[in-house]
Amino acid sequence: MKLLLILLLSFKFSLSFSQADAPVIMDTLDNGFTYYIKPMNKANGQIYMDIHIRSGSNRQKKDEFDFAHFIEHLPFTAFRTKAYNENGKLEEAIRSKSFNYGGSTGHKYTSFYFYFPASNAFLQDQGLTFLKETLFGELFPTKENFEAEKGALYQEGAKVYFGLSTFQDHMIRTKFSECVATPIIPDLMWSHIQNFKISEAKDFIKKWYRPELSTLVVVGEIDDLNHIRTEIRKKFSTSNKSEPIQTKICKETLSTGPPKFMAIDNQIKDPEFRSEVKIHLFKKEDLSKSKLSESQWEYLKPILNQTIGNFFWKHLDSYNSPTRTVVRRYVDFPVLDITIKSVLGEEEKSIQKTFKLLNLLKYQGISKKEWSKIHNQKLEALNLSEPKSSKGWQDFLENKSLGKSLSAKEKKELLAWWQKFSMEDFNRALRRLLDQPTKDFLVIAPFSSDFGEAYWKEKTKAWLTQYDPNFLTKKQNQQTDYKELEKDPLGSRVFEFANGQKVIIKEFLDQEREFLEFHAFQDFGANDVDPENYYEAMLAPKVIQNAGVGQLNKYELKEVMTINSIQKIAPYVTETESGIKGKLGSQNLSVFFDLLQDYIDSPRKDSLAFKDWQLNQWRSYLNPGIDRSFSDTRARVNKILKLPRKRLGVHEKYKASKKITMQNAYHVYDMIFGNSEDFTILISSSYKAEQLLPYITKRFVGPNNKERVSKNLTSTSSSKQRRPTKTIKVSSIPNANAMLALKYIKRSDPSDWKNRLKIEILKKALSDRLFEIRYVENKAMYYWKASYYYQKVSEQANISVFIPTLEEQVEEVSNEVDKIIRDLKRKELSEEQLDKIKISSIRPKYINSWEQNPVKTLGIIHDYYQFNTIPPQKSEVENFIESIRPKDIKTLAKEMFTKANKKEIVALP
Repeated sequence: MKLLLILLLSFKFSLSFSQADAPVIMDTLDNGFTYYIKPMNKANGQIYMDIHIRSGSNRQKKDEFDFAHFIEHLPFTAFRTKAYNENGKLEEAIRSKSFNYGGSTGHKYTSFYFYFPASNAFLQDQGLTFLKETLFGELFPTKENFEAEKGALYQEGAKVYFGLSTFQDHMIRTKFSECVATPIIPDLMWSHIQNFKISEAKDFIKKWYRPELSTLVVVGEIDDLNHIRTEIRKKFSTSNKSEPIQTKICKETLSTGPPKFMAIDNQIKDPEFRSEVKIHLFKKEDLSKSKLSESQWEYLKPILNQTIGNFFWKHLDSYNSPTRTVVRRYVDFPVLDITIKSVLGEEEKSIQKTFKLLNLLKYQGISKKEWSKIHNQKLEALNLSEPKSSKGWQDFLENKSLGKSLSAKEKKELLAWWQKFSMEDFNRALRRLLDQPTKDFLVIAPFSSDFGEAYWKEKTKAWLTQYDPNFLTKKQNQQTDYKELEKDPLGSRVFEFANGQKVIIKEFLDQEREFLEFHAFQDFGANDVDPENYYEAMLAPKVIQNAGVGQLNKYELKEVMTINSIQKIAPYVTETESGIKGKLGSQNLSVFFDLLQDYIDSPRKDSLAFKDWQLNQWRSYLNPGIDRSFSDTRARVNKILKLPRKRLGVHEKYKASKKITMQNAYHVYDMIFGNSEDFTILISSSYKAEQLLPYITKRFVGPNNKERVSKNLTSTSSSKQRRPTKTIKVSSIPNANAMLALKYIKRSDPSDWKNRLKIEILKKALSDRLFEIRYVENKAMYYWKASYYYQKVSEQANISVFIPTLEEQVEEVSNEVDKIIRDLKRKELSEEQLDKIKISSIRPKYINSWEQNPVKTLGIIHDYYQFNTIPPQKSEVENFIESIRPKDIKTLAKEMFTKANKKEIVALP
């Protein structure tokens, strides 16, 4: 025991310790050769020997495809021949399969192994001798066996290695790397192998099977450490280090320079393979704007890639679908490779389906259940405790010998980082990876007289341009140039971009919760398009909302918005204005602005969704009721009076939905929303402007290539309308009912907020009196509504009354309303009545400071930039409300309820 302790202390380095087993022993010989020994109490009664050489197919010349793999075969041929000719005991062990041996070749490594029972000292010596003679090129076959091994290599390749998939992978590497050997198509592989020469093989071994590039790993139930260590030093020591060799560093050109669009013939004669098309999309992994360190990103990449691959596996039937999409990560290429495998003729559909799923994953992210599984598995993998099994120790020491393992410090730092890493962090990183542009593509397809290289390059580029929003995205530097102007009178920060577009941001930095209210608008509405496209303009936003955006249908879109706490995103068109509004209640700014951009740039086109929208209009039409009669009559009245309208009536929408086409609806939508530089962008948010501007700049500011529409196509004036008093038939009103519609329209100064506030009080007083008709005098008023609305565009204020009643009671109810209005003009409200209105309606609505309410703030900002109206201070409003007297309301009633202002319409069934 004392002798063993002295022996262990003499070793140069101890990596780690375990209570159950001896420490790992590591030593480096004078020639640079390194070895690790890990004694174990329990290792299945075995000893495992692996030698790892840091040379592989990367050492081949351009015309030496699969040469490194062939050389890896040679020691085994020589080993078996030598055993048969010189060592009967070893020959018997080979025949009885008393041990295992083999090897493998990768891009940057070659490995050989020898596993045997720990109790067999003879096999231990033979194993060390085999690995030693392999490293130093002493195990080399005869000329006859060298030639015979070519046949063995071809048989292996014909069965597994030289198939279409592997061959095409080599073609990809050849196109993007200087130091990858040119692949040989399977049909020519036999002729290629015949060119391998003994002299070149020996030269390759001499150059690249070098002690300083090699590490021996010994793991297992080792009884005599001193003996095996002595044997290793004896067998693997040489007098001098190898001569250094100057080598050219390989340069991978993937994702550098301009985009690469390549098409190559798969060159396979087999009809089954000739019907397959592979499209490789390479997304560059850009760390420039990431908060992750290089080691964190390297740890995260394979997890993200696996997540993307699993998502496709779940959503695509790999056996029955013409589309198969797989995700790969090349160790030596800094890219994400999304490979779309398609049946010939289905390429466009396959690309469309792939990007639909990519967008769904990008916005939806992974679920809590999936995250819990991933997080726990990786916590276990980062556990700082030692490996428990012999296989675990082999893998650990192999990674260390090949320079792939983490130091204890790096592992500890990653563990601390991963413990704090959340599902939101993971989805953000996933979204960032998927959001990278498709920088390069390579299509491998069968060439023919009609479908050659040019066809596949141009067609693939066209399909990707259509379905990949990031494909060929060009950074427009002029869009990122902006200057901050002085704050506006509302305290908002104002930014002006180089194209003249303005972004106004009101910051609420003292809020506990995160939120964002968004409104982009332009002075362009349905009245500004050609008259024959009026209904397409008014209905287009609803058509798009029913179809979805990007690759997401409306159900997927709803799920994405729910997951990301997006409460609202909706485009709108009125007769005089168009825009888009949104509301976010979480940190998912990227998804929020992506969807905003998709609504502008990428409305989803789906003929089935359009038919579904038409069906919904029909269902609304078939479901009559008082609410619908209100909608229809209000729309008809506003149309007759030529007042600016925000929406259409149900009946009107249904009639229009039968006539418009999907093509026209999308065409008009593109015309209205196709010029993003025309929009003024308003935001009230808990985020600082500096956090939001990069998102706005990237996704929402600047010109695009959509058709531009003149802003002066038509114009409609609504001022000084002739007083109409009409009886019209509205077929959608319930049978045996009529609708009495009254409007009192008065011109109003847009800056006179005091007058508008008094009109609100007058409207409430009228509404209270109508309540008495219905519930005290028991008149047949099924539902009634009195509203006040200020038409900012035409500077008109109106009090509207809509009353559905029995046809025979229209005149009676009309007289009752006239009586109420005369009463309001002749008699003052009591102080008690006025105070009740102030307390119940006016104060709650107007006293709350708009500066503390993000929704109100956005409306105030919109009115300021649209109509140049500045709201009063809270104290001004409070003082004015207190100063309002009953006589003020009486005076206003006299001004408002005049014959000149009155418009009356009766709608009959």
